[in-house]
Amino acid sequence: MVNRLFRPLGRWQAQCEGRVTGEALPSGHFIPEELPAETAGALKEFFGR
Repeated sequence: MVNRLFRPLGRWQAQCEGRVTGEALPSGHFIPEELPAETAGALKEFFGR
C-alpha cells in the first residue's frame, strides 16, 4: 500500500546526502514477523557492505 500511495525512497533520498537504497516486500505492517527470512537476508546484505 505504501509504495502505491507515495515513494518512500524518494522522500528519504531528498533528505539525505548519501545514496538511499531499499526495496518493497510483500507483507503487512510488521515485516520481520511476516517475512523473517527475507528480512534477515536484506539486513545481512545491507550490513555486509
